[in-house]
Amino acid sequence: MLFVLYWETTRFFENRRAAAEREDEETVLDTTLRVYGTAWVIGFVFPAVLAGGFLMFELLVPGQWPFPNPRPGLVCAPERLQPGTELVLDMSVPHGTQLTVFTPNGKSVVLVPYGAKRFESVRRVTLLPDTLFSVFTDSGEYAFTVSYEGELSASQICRVRYVGGSQGAVG
Repeated sequence: MLFVLYWETTRFFENRRAAAEREDEETVLDTTLRVYGTAWVIGFVFPAVLAGGFLMFELLVPGQWPFPNPRPGLVCAPERLQPGTELVLDMSVPHGTQLTVFTPNGKSVVLVPYGAKRFESVRRVTLLPDTLFSVFTDSGEYAFTVSYEGELSASQICRVRYVGGSQGAVG
C-alpha cells in the first residue's frame, strides 16, 4: 500500500516538476519535494530492495546466510548433563559423516564412523547417557565433534558437562 501511495505521489510531483521546468524559477515546494523524494528513497526504497535481496538469496541457497544471527553448526543441549537426561545434538545439514566424542580422561569414542553418508543429512541426534556405558564413564567435560575426514578436520564441535555417579549428588 505504501508503494502505491508513493507511486501516485511521485507521479503527481513529476507532473508538478514538469510544469515547474517551464517556469524560470524553482519554487520552495519544488525544493521540499526533492528533499522528500530523496528521503523516501533512502528510508523506504533501499531497505525494501535490500530485504528483497536477502529473501532471494535465502530462497536460492537456504540456510547459508549467516545474517543477522549465525547459527552454530553443532549445538548440544542441555549443556549440563546428568544420568537419565537426554542429550540432543542439533546439526546444520549437510555436515560431516563422522561423530566422535572426546571424554574428560582423553579417550575418543567414534559413535558414527567416517563415511556414513546417510548421517550427513541427519538434523538431530538424541543420546541417553545411561545407554552409552563406554562413553559416559567419568564426570567432566565431553566434546562432541562432527567432521568430514576422521581426525583431520573437526569442523563442528560442542561441549557438555556430565555430572554422573557419586559426584552427581554433590554437583
